[in-house]
Amino acid sequence: MSGVTFPLVPRRRVLGLPFGGLHSARRGVGSDVAGSRPYQPGDDVDRIDWNASARLSLARGSDEFVVREHFAEEAPRVVVLCDRRPSMSLFPERWPWLRKPEAIR
Repeated sequence: MSGVTFPLVPRRRVLGLPFGGLHSARRGVGSDVAGSRPYQPGDDVDRIDWNASARLSLARGSDEFVVREHFAEEAPRVVVLCDRRPSMSLFPERWPWLRKPEAIR
């Protein structure tokens, strides 16, 4: 069995369905906040949540830094399978005139 891979790009947005309805399982650069975690050496300083860090430092009485994590913005992976076995035919074998190759003749 051979497989063919091609990009599946929507031509237009379906009305009523928002883009980005699903969150990625990966963390990365994005606009939706996934949560926060303690600062670790090597983290980007721009990712520090200064308000949360100030509240945590005040509550604990020591300097504590919190990094805000975001969901990665990525398109979901879609797999389309086409089962062309005769058993998956829409119409039974006893009605061959309803199958497209037979109808064209």
